Order: sequence, then C-alpha cells, then structure tokens
Amino acid sequence: MADARGARLVQVCESLCDRLRRDVGLTAFRIELRRTTTPLVIAMHSTEPVAYDPRHAWMRPSPPARLEVEVREADRVLARVEIEDHERAEYSESARAASERIAGEYASQLSSLLSAAES
Repeated sequence: MADARGARLVQVCESLCDRLRRDVGLTAFRIELRRTTTPLVIAMHSTEPVAYDPRHAWMRPSPPARLEVEVREADRVLARVEIEDHERAEYSESARAASERIAGEYASQLSSLLSAAES
C-alpha cells in the first residue's frame, strides 16, 4: 500500500507542476513536502532546452525568474513550491497570485496523502 501512496503522491506533484507550467510558466519545479520525519523533495525540469548560444559564452545569462509559494491547509504549511523560468527575468504579481491559488487547490490532496503516509 505504501508503494501506491508514494506513486499517487508523485502523480499529484506532477499534476501541480503541469498546471503551474500551463498557467504561469516554468522551466524548473521543486516541491519540498513537510513530513514529521524528514522533508521529501521532488524536482522536475523542462526537457525543452533553454535558448543559449555558445558563441556568446562571454555573456553570462541573466538569472531566471524565481517564485516561491507555500501549500497550506488552514494554518499548517504542507509544502514549499519553488518555480523558475529561464526564459524571463521575473514573475508578475498576477503570476504570484495564480501560483498561490493553484497551490491552494492541491492542499487537500497533499494533506491526505501526507497524513496517510505518516500513519
């Protein structure tokens, strides 16, 4: 049963990543799930190459846009999500708001999976 819960947890994280990619845009996704024992980290990166021309090696690429949001259920922080987009310099406030809303939509699923895994 633990294998099924672990697989379901990965599926939920993949779904969250896909939703953020579609609605907000990202090239890298990382989620740190808070557990009573140790945190569990899942990271995913885009398979699409970042535009980089080696002829311009003397130019350092600018840092990617980066955004962090918490997945919360009431007062409990379930996870911290970090996303990056190497194709833009920053995320807008509307992107932050959308990310927080999307993370909130996944809170109950993550909460039940984390609770089941710890019991």
